[in-house]
Amino acid sequence: MPGFQEILILAGLVLVIFFLPRMVRKNKEIRTTKSDITLVHWKIRLLIVFSLAWLAFTALYFKVWQLNFIEFTKFGILPTLGVWGIWWIIRGIGKKS
Repeated sequence: MPGFQEILILAGLVLVIFFLPRMVRKNKEIRTTKSDITLVHWKIRLLIVFSLAWLAFTALYFKVWQLNFIEFTKFGILPTLGVWGIWWIIRGIGKKS
């Protein structure tokens, strides 16, 4: 059931992007307040929308429902995870300085 797998992968990406940073915070409460949500910069919001659009485009292009999951992984999921990983590393280096 390939459609179900893509939904699980997208849900996993959303969980990692939004909840993992909150889980690794030190000495802070893990409550989501309205002010926490509004602190998301417009560039990050744009990157989230672009990531979801890229995944949707590659899923449609490679016709994932016809079991072309390897190409979708190579050209859809891995580049998205790579961009988010690079962003996460750069942001961590910037906060460390």
